[in-house]
Amino acid sequence: MKTFLKYLFFFIIIASLDLTNLHAQFTYTDNGTDITITGYTGAGGSVVIPSTIIGKPVTTIGSGAFFNKISLTSVTIPSSVTSIGPYAFGGCTGLTSAHFLGNAPTLASNVFDNTAVGFTVYFHSNKTGFTTPTWNGYTAVDPGNVAATASLTYRLHQPTIISLDAVPPTGNPVYAIETAVPANMIVSAISHGGVFDTKTNKVKWGVFLDANPRQLTFTLQAPGGYYETIYLQPSANMGGVGLDFVDVPITLVESASFSDFQTQLLASNPNASTLPTADDDGDGVPLLLEYAFGLDPTKNSASSLPAPTTATVNSIEYLTLKFRKVQSNVVYAVETSNDLTSWTNLNAVLLQDGGTTGDTIVGVPMNTQAVFMRLKVSIP
Repeated sequence: MKTFLKYLFFFIIIASLDLTNLHAQFTYTDNGTDITITGYTGAGGSVVIPSTIIGKPVTTIGSGAFFNKISLTSVTIPSSVTSIGPYAFGGCTGLTSAHFLGNAPTLASNVFDNTAVGFTVYFHSNKTGFTTPTWNGYTAVDPGNVAATASLTYRLHQPTIISLDAVPPTGNPVYAIETAVPANMIVSAISHGGVFDTKTNKVKWGVFLDANPRQLTFTLQAPGGYYETIYLQPSANMGGVGLDFVDVPITLVESASFSDFQTQLLASNPNASTLPTADDDGDGVPLLLEYAFGLDPTKNSASSLPAPTTATVNSIEYLTLKFRKVQSNVVYAVETSNDLTSWTNLNAVLLQDGGTTGDTIVGVPMNTQAVFMRLKVSIP
C-alpha cells in the first residue's frame, strides 16, 4: 500500500479593519488583462513603477498620472510599459531623470514637460526605439546596459556563478561596473581583475578604457549552505554618466528533496533531529516549515515566516498572505475560516502567482465576520 508523508502547519490571523492598499502608492485601473497607472500618492523621491500589480502587467501610465508631483526626483519605468499618456509627468519640477528598462514606449504629447532643468532620459543599449542626443524632444543618454543572471546548478554548500553582461554605449571610451551583494555572503572567483570591497559589500570592476562589452562573473555562496532569494544591486558609470539599475532578484535555490535538507542539517549538526516536526533551534518553526520556505534550520527563522496584511484591490477588501513557494515538491495551500472550526479553500483568491521564484499573494474577502487564514504546507 502506498503511503504519503504529510505534515501540516498553519498560521492563524484575525483580520483588523485598518486597511492598506496593495501597491498603495499607486492608483490604477484594471481592464481584466492589463493595468493602467492613473495616479500616485507616495512620498516622492526615486520611484520605481512596478511591472505587475495583482499579477497583471502594467502596460500604461495614464494621462497626468504623476502631474505636479514636485517631490518626485527620478522614475524607473519597467519594460512592460508600452504607452505613456499626455502630461503623465508634467509639472514634476524636481524630476531630473527617467530610466527606461525596456523598448521605447509610445509617448503622448508633453509627457515630461516642466520637469527639472537638465532632465534626462536614460535607456539601455540593447533596447529599441530610442534616439540620441534627444528622444521626443528630451535629452536622451545611452549609458549602456547591465543584466544579471545566476547559474541554474546551485546546490546546498556549493557556490553559484553570477554573471553580469555589461554593454557600454557605442563610442563610449571608459566605464566601470559594481554590484552590491547581501551581507555575509561568500564572494570568490571574480573575473576581469575585479575586486570585492568588504567595507561596502560590493564587487567592483574597471575602470575599462574602451567600449568593449564584457561578461563579468563571480561566484557567490551563502554561509553554511543555506539560502533565500537575494537581491543584487548593479550600477554603472559609463562615459561619466552614473546609473543605478533596479535591484535584480537572484534565486539561489534549486529545489532539493526534503531528505537532502535533512542530510545537510546532520552534516552541520550530527545530533540534530530530522523529524519534520523537529525544532532543534527552538524558534517555534518546525523543520518541514523551514524547508518549505528555504529557511536556515540552525538559526531563529520565526521572523522570516510569511506575514499577513490587509489590502484593497478593485474596491474589495482582503486579508492577504504573501509567501514564496520555494520548493517544487511542496504543496502550499491557503485555507480560510470564520470560526476556526470549518476550513475551506473556496474563498481564497489568488491575487498574484509568483511561481517558485516570485511572491505569491492570496487573499480572502473581508466582511463583518471574523476572518481567519492558515497556510498549510505538505509533502505528498
